Parts: sequence; C-alpha cells; structure tokens
Amino acid sequence: MSRNDNDGDGRKIFIGGLPFEADDDMIRRDFGKFGDIEDIYLPKEPGSGKLRGFGFVTYRDERDANDASDEMTGREYHGRAITVNIAKPRTSDGGRGGAALTRWHARRRVAG
Repeated sequence: MSRNDNDGDGRKIFIGGLPFEADDDMIRRDFGKFGDIEDIYLPKEPGSGKLRGFGFVTYRDERDANDASDEMTGREYHGRAITVNIAKPRTSDGGRGGAALTRWHARRRVAG
C-alpha cells in the first residue's frame, strides 16, 4: 500500500464505500481484471489502523481505469455498494475539485 501523489493523468480511480476488511490483495484481485495496476492506496485511520472506507487504484493505461469505473460503480462489492470514479486532479491549494468543494464555497457565502 503506497501513496502516489501523481493523479495518474486519468489512470487513477477513486473507490468509495469499500468494506472495512478490504486490503491490497483483495483490491488487486478484483480490480486487476481491468488491467495492470501500478499503485493501490487505502488510507487508514490514525491510531486504530482501520480502513477509512475508500481508496485509490492507479492503472498503467487510462482505458483500464475507465473500464473499471464504468463496470464497478454502483455495484455491490463484498456486501457494500461502491462508487468508482476517475480521480480528480488536485487543485492548486492541495485539495480536490468537484461538488464537495462547490458546496463548501456555497455554505461559506451564505454563512459569511
């Protein structure tokens, strides 16, 4: 389990809703059918070491990432419905773009 900060130029997928017993071997076995995997990152809670319920997989080829995203999103995976998307590149402030950031800005405007 490594952490590669390169967003993979469309080769990295985000997997949300992972079962807490997921590990690198499980992810490699189940997501490796879409192509060669370069990196798997499964963040864990500091202290407890429990999986945080999401992870990232980087493929060698962006077509494999697209196939995995198309095939696996919304599927039941070891008893949990998962979301699989192409990972968004980091923004200049170190965060990720997308709807969550937009909602945060909207709340700040209303609150401020």
